[in-house]
Amino acid sequence: MISTEDAELRKRDPSPEMENRSVTLTLTHEDVRACKLQLPNQFLKDNGINKLGKMTILGENGMELSAFLLSRDGTAALEDGWDDFCEANGVKLGDSFTLELVNQQDNTTPVLRFCSR
Repeated sequence: MISTEDAELRKRDPSPEMENRSVTLTLTHEDVRACKLQLPNQFLKDNGINKLGKMTILGENGMELSAFLLSRDGTAALEDGWDDFCEANGVKLGDSFTLELVNQQDNTTPVLRFCSR
């Protein structure tokens, strides 16, 4: 049995053995045009991402892109430059990419690694 304290710790600091630390998405024209992503609810829940607010996406080439989780349904707004970020990381419209939770800065800001393959 997991205590409430243990459950709270897992929500704030997901351990490496937790499953579902990554999600694969496909880049669509609508996502690029609107500078938004739709993250699956289960991915957010499994990784303890339960607060609306800032997220950081790290590119394969060292670029960083800020995102903001707007709703609990997984809608995330991306800063201007999402199309350039994808292009710089080798992802074009229709290509799949993976976002992997690598950590949460100060236990509040989720950091996702962007992988093109």
